[in-house]
Amino acid sequence: MAKFCATTILDAALHVITANVIKIIVAKNAPTDSSSTGVSECLSTGADATSIQLAAHVLATATGTDFQIAAGDVSGRKLTISEQATIDVSATGVASHIILMSSVTNLIYYYTTCTTQVLGSTANKVTIPAWDIEFRDAT
Repeated sequence: MAKFCATTILDAALHVITANVIKIIVAKNAPTDSSSTGVSECLSTGADATSIQLAAHVLATATGTDFQIAAGDVSGRKLTISEQATIDVSATGVASHIILMSSVTNLIYYYTTCTTQVLGSTANKVTIPAWDIEFRDAT
């Protein structure tokens, strides 16, 4: 039996991210959960023992250049998040996750792993290369 999901449905999911995400966070762990506990972990910085944030950067939402929606690499649709260069490191540790969230609505929208990197000094900068979130066609 054939399956189908309209491109407009996939785009709508991606538009939720572009319309709401305003912060990208380099973290030493995934948040504990997506509730207020996880949000607090993401937004805390520096010496706070519960903080997972190592660096953070404000993104341009909706009509900004930080997000591009296009055809998926294999099928479906994808959202490419542009490279974010020379972000100030706010705490030291080993970066292992990238988190997309809104500090306005206090929601975590997406997180993923990244290539681990030691951020050894708050005098350093970190760059997040371009990456994408892809929703494939129904199969």
